[in-house]
Amino acid sequence: MSSRVQFILIGMLGGFAFWGLFDRFEMLETWRLAVPALVGAGAFFFATLAMAADLGLRRAAFAGGAIAAVAGGLVALKGLGFESGAQMLATGHLGGAMVALAVMPVPFALGWGLGGRAGLTDYRVLFTESWNIVVRYVSAGLFVATALLVLWLLGALLQLVGVTVLHDVLRDDLGLWLISGAVLGLAFSVVTELSDTVSPYLLLRLFRLLTPLVLGVVVVFVAALPLRGLGALFGEISAASALLATAIAAIGLISIVADEDDVEAAQGLILTLSARGLMALVPVLAGLAIWALALRIGQYGWTPERVAASALAFVVAGYGLGYLLALGLGGGAGGRRCGG
Repeated sequence: MSSRVQFILIGMLGGFAFWGLFDRFEMLETWRLAVPALVGAGAFFFATLAMAADLGLRRAAFAGGAIAAVAGGLVALKGLGFESGAQMLATGHLGGAMVALAVMPVPFALGWGLGGRAGLTDYRVLFTESWNIVVRYVSAGLFVATALLVLWLLGALLQLVGVTVLHDVLRDDLGLWLISGAVLGLAFSVVTELSDTVSPYLLLRLFRLLTPLVLGVVVVFVAALPLRGLGALFGEISAASALLATAIAAIGLISIVADEDDVEAAQGLILTLSARGLMALVPVLAGLAIWALALRIGQYGWTPERVAASALAFVVAGYGLGYLLALGLGGGAGGRRCGG
């Protein structure tokens, strides 16, 4: 079986899994293992396509299967506390946890596959491969969107002469998901063949340019706080969400400016100073988010969403403390030691 056919079949498996998740929701009311099965299928689909260019399809499928088994098993264990899969998904916060279970292990699995145990802690490998995954999925996603648009136009053209097969397939939920998955698999087969050409560096260089803009907005926000008053800021839980989202964006930009090592790190004065400024302000954003959450919890108590938000806030605070330590030791955002 040719490599492209294998990629297409894996993509169709992923399309079938997501069709089951989004379009056959009633199945979740009667089958307890529906959510674990779908999470496992989605994890396998995502991981296998993401790793195939570096590990080869067979090794990537094996590693993807291991990730899928662990993710599906943990979701099944969590599902024992719910009457149905629908009830489990209705909690809201578990959806993000399921995505994290499926996505986060992939760069580490790649690091293991490329460098053994040393690859699990090799920042350069983890940084490069994580962004490679992003670029590959963005590229493949754009191809899927373009292909679906072309197919829709062709279907409309065929309708003019009374041929409705293509139009009917695209209107059917299962048909649309299967076609999307097949096209995505085909796109990844091409990305794999051109793995030396498809690089994340252009995307990272563009993202770097956002660092001064984000710094400027955060500085204005912090400067305006005394004028507006903290009471108004902490009136809604959405304040904590906005603060955490901004802090996470800042962490991402700091990492991009630092890049995989000191050689690849940004050398421009504006970018390095902007990254240093964000390093100093991430603890402020994290502290405000924790304060906002504490006030909200004091007023209304704990909920699963607030537990998840609190855990994320303390993770962000850990990054902030690390940044303060790096700045205090004289490190700069131009080096990997401060951006990682």
